Amino acid sequence: MLNFLVCLTCILFIGPADELDHDLPESVQHLIEQNAEVARRITSSAYFLQTRMTSPHNDDQVLVAVQSTWTAPGEFRSSNSTITYARNDAGLADEDNILSSGHSSAHTDLNTRLRRGWGTGEMLPETDCDDPCTCKVRGSIGLVDGSERVHSNLGLLEVLMLDWETHKTSITLADFLTTASEVRYKGRDQMDGHWCAIVEVKYYSDNDLLQTYWFDESRNGLVLCRETWFDGKLSTRMKCTRAHEAFPGVFIPGEISVFTIVNADDPTNEVAELNNKRELVTLSFSPDEWPHAGEKDFGFRLMPNSIVHDRRVQPNVFKAIGKDIDDVLFTFYRSHELERWCAERSGRPVPQSSVPINSISRFREDLVDVSTPSAYGPAVIVAMIVIAAGATLLFYRRMRG
Repeated sequence: MLNFLVCLTCILFIGPADELDHDLPESVQHLIEQNAEVARRITSSAYFLQTRMTSPHNDDQVLVAVQSTWTAPGEFRSSNSTITYARNDAGLADEDNILSSGHSSAHTDLNTRLRRGWGTGEMLPETDCDDPCTCKVRGSIGLVDGSERVHSNLGLLEVLMLDWETHKTSITLADFLTTASEVRYKGRDQMDGHWCAIVEVKYYSDNDLLQTYWFDESRNGLVLCRETWFDGKLSTRMKCTRAHEAFPGVFIPGEISVFTIVNADDPTNEVAELNNKRELVTLSFSPDEWPHAGEKDFGFRLMPNSIVHDRRVQPNVFKAIGKDIDDVLFTFYRSHELERWCAERSGRPVPQSSVPINSISRFREDLVDVSTPSAYGPAVIVAMIVIAAGATLLFYRRMRG
């Protein structure tokens, strides 16, 4: 979230494109290209990647998110688990005191664009649910372009960067730096015992946005530290506290800690608070070692006895399924239809508010509740306001300049 806000600030205050000033020695340019080549080498391979991110919510909670991705030509699967723990006296997650949790999984066929997914807002059950009326797992199936999500997990390790222009695709650090107004070499220094080339980067921004990078000279341009400055004040610091050898002699971050600088006005009395820590758990290029690699679609399946939103047809329908998506027990269009069906099949009294349904719950105009606004409405309006404000500001700056 912190990185997203930084990127959004930069986009809204982009100014006119002056001639780029990239003043780097050839040796430093080579380091940055080595860094980019590592990302290209990974993304051109089939791989399994698992990461863990730990974020202190506040004084008494710790959020732990584990993301797994299976990536191969033509298909992509992701699995995510988030658990919020109470914080113990040592300031760590109390694994015996879970406050909330959520799980999700999805598989996308990149050729047909078919995407299937499911999620639940509680602990993942050890056994399958046996009744769609009591199962709290919700699924979906539809056609989407999933190509932009394929390597998103590499962004957590900063092997790839978020493209500020599209907010969708991931790019190499070398490509990311081409969006800067100035890139200058600031000399060499040691960081954690490793000699680094120091590069200062300035972006088009009214907020005087600067970033300083420490590129490890002995490990293919691995970024050991990055500091972000706003208006002359240090805002955040990213440190690579552990390196991982992805290929022989080729390194990527194995552990990253991101700090928020609290009292930036006094550099001599700096306070750095941990914003989040990201860890590489597994990176494997051998499918024989991947979890569920031998199963169809990397072992993905829609959860049995769940409710699935089918977006492939118009109007969209909901299905209570049995063992899989082809085993449809009941099709409905509004929640009270499911409520009535569940009451009838269990022998419970039918709710007074539930309207009658026919044998196969055919779609009828009178069953469409048009009084309930879409959940996407407010988000679309906010997005339009942000885009309009940014466009107006950009037009003003161009007119002024």
